[in-house]
Amino acid sequence: ESSAALPGLEVGESVRTRAFWILCLIAICYGFAVAGTFVHIAEYVIGAGYFRETATLVVGANLGLAALGKPLLGALGDRIGAKNALGIGFVLLALSTIILLGIPGHGWLLAIQVLLAGTTGAAPIALGPMLQAETLGLKRFGSLAGLVGLFTTIGLAVGPVAVGRMADV
Repeated sequence: ESSAALPGLEVGESVRTRAFWILCLIAICYGFAVAGTFVHIAEYVIGAGYFRETATLVVGANLGLAALGKPLLGALGDRIGAKNALGIGFVLLALSTIILLGIPGHGWLLAIQVLLAGTTGAAPIALGPMLQAETLGLKRFGSLAGLVGLFTTIGLAVGPVAVGRMADV
């Protein structure tokens, strides 16, 4: 009852919109890509010729920078909209993944990769709910967030296994 006065769509209405399914696609792709990369990053860094301590530092720095990136990208979303901020975050995150190809023998590229991935890797945690509210409203926010979160969970579960198999080929 308390949410009846809030603006937005009911669950049934939402699942019939393109916006809902795009949010689900974003969620599954995000979970797949971020978990798939993050779970294997230490081994990749070691395989690229760096010491185990460097790989550990990469993991820790990524997590530490996420604490900075979430509020920064959330603030950016407040100024330019969640869709635009999320787009910027995803472009930078994709660039950080591409940079991984060049890190053997180039420590400065590894530093740039960590900076980009760390600050943008958790951005959808702040911007996803904001985008959901902008596109579907607040009326059934919790129910819809749970449904979208299911797709994130699928991506988080499948990503590390799939990326591991790709690396083993």
